Formats: sequence, C-alpha cells, structure tokens
Amino acid sequence: MAKAKEEFGASSSLEDELSCSICLSLYRNPVSLCCGHSFCKQCVQKALGVQQQAKASYSCPLCRKLACVLPWPLVGAGGVKTLPEAGEE
Repeated sequence: MAKAKEEFGASSSLEDELSCSICLSLYRNPVSLCCGHSFCKQCVQKALGVQQQAKASYSCPLCRKLACVLPWPLVGAGGVKTLPEAGEE
C-alpha cells in the first residue's frame, strides 16, 4: 500500500512538472522562454499577444522577467511580428 502511494505521488509530481501554468493541462506543443519557464505554445502566444496589444514589454506570464526573442513569430494586426532583441523597442 505504501509503495502504491509512493508511485502515485511520483506520477502526480511528474504530471505537475509537465503541466502548463496557464491552462493547467499537460503541455500541448511546449515551448520555453529564455527565463526557463515552459508553456503550451498557444497559451503563451495568447498571453504575449495581450501584452502586444497593450503595447507593453513582453514578459514571462509566470515570473514577469522580460522575454527575449522567441522561436516563433507573433501575428499582429499589421502582419507577422517578432519580439525585439533585448534593449530594442
């Protein structure tokens, strides 16, 4: 019985490690920001899209550190846009 609880706890911990902190589901198309936090690609694109519309700096939805260039383009009203390099506006 104790072994079953131990195994359940381990699988629960693994599930936590593989879950997106935005949608709370297992990762779908996971991506990592330069701060090391990972999210579902669609979730982080939505979060950064909101920041883009507010003309705010791109930051990690979890730790709020400035996000560096991401491995995909963000699509805005004016077409495809990528994140600026650190220090650029």
